[in-house]
Amino acid sequence: MAKHLTSKLQILLLLLSLSSCGKLREIEQVDSAEITINLTIDESLHSYKGDMSFNFRNTGSEDLTYAGFYLLPNDVGGTLLVESVISENNKISISVEDSVLDITFSQAIQPGENYSIQMAYSGTVPASLTSPGIFVRTADTIALGSFYPLPIPINDKGSYTIVRPSDHGDPVESILSSFDVHFQAPEYLRFSASAEVHKEGRSGDFNKYSVKTGPLRDFYLLGSATWDKVSKVHKGIRITSWYPKGRMQQGIDSLYYIEN
Repeated sequence: MAKHLTSKLQILLLLLSLSSCGKLREIEQVDSAEITINLTIDESLHSYKGDMSFNFRNTGSEDLTYAGFYLLPNDVGGTLLVESVISENNKISISVEDSVLDITFSQAIQPGENYSIQMAYSGTVPASLTSPGIFVRTADTIALGSFYPLPIPINDKGSYTIVRPSDHGDPVESILSSFDVHFQAPEYLRFSASAEVHKEGRSGDFNKYSVKTGPLRDFYLLGSATWDKVSKVHKGIRITSWYPKGRMQQGIDSLYYIEN
């Protein structure tokens, strides 16, 4: 189990290194949501809490009366509890069923109109790995896949369709979003994420970090006390390879594999 998990985490770290090592590519789809996340990871790595702001525009041709968010940790042995939901200038009602948060607007969002949703949430991270995704902790590593309420795409009729998580590839389809993430975590961890991680200071025994991305389908965060990294610049782009401590040659081999 431990060896299998280590291999999965190493592959994930390589993918995160690729996604965060260089310039953001321009993409055709410009209608992306803006997500701001504040997060605190408990010293035991067992739990976390935070808040999220989701800002988007009704890009369809129909009024928008519903919004949905996947609570994927509830499907893989952990928990994700949404403690409060507020929508600016709009009264809402909420319900949770089968790991999906459903939000109903009392005042429909018109085509082309912007809207904003703020949430506070808390969660727990399981000690064993269960598909879909990689959401798990060990004594010194935490892998947070889809740890936050993940927005469900809106269809042409101004509502959303629930797709059950897949065991292969991306668990679900989500709205293309730009992320501004601020988190604090135990000082003994080092982090990789869906974009470059910047250390912003300290607060007691916790370090503070920030991550800002271009449009992505999902945001991933992975921290460990037992991984190290090597990096180099290739054609103006910094490439980073993470590896388990004591396996530097494996990290170097992976680095040059990525480069070529």
